[in-house]
Order: sequence, then structure tokens, then C-alpha cells
Amino acid sequence: LYARLVGEDGSLMPAPETWAGTDLRLPGDLAGATYRNMLTGEKGAIEERDGEALLPAGDLLRSFPVALLEVES
Repeated sequence: LYARLVGEDGSLMPAPETWAGTDLRLPGDLAGATYRNMLTGEKGAIEERDGEALLPAGDLLRSFPVALLEVES
């Protein structure tokens, strides 16, 4: 499976389009909250779509293949 995710350029990070349409569903009360990835320091916002709290996998895994999140607000 991982061999299919590796970029054609030999990069060990999957291309962003690999995760297109893939979201992490979170409890609804987290919609609009911000988070910090404790492994990379990156910050982002949890989206609300159709009443669900979603975090796009492409945003979450753009620079490292694992994430450890802390909700900030």
C-alpha cells in the first residue's frame, strides 16, 4: 500500500492529491476550532461542512505522515 502512495519523484511523502476527498471526521463541537500539530508545529482550522466537523487529510499530512493534534480553541 505505501509503495502506491510514494510520489513519482521518489519522495517518501505522498503527493497532496493522494488525499483528495479524504477527511477525518471529528466530534461536531470541534467545528471551527483551531489545532496545532505537536509534531510539526503547523496550525490549522477544523472545517464545518454539512453540519460535520472535518479535517482534510491533505492539510493534516502535508509535511509529515503522522500527526498528533492539540485543539487550541
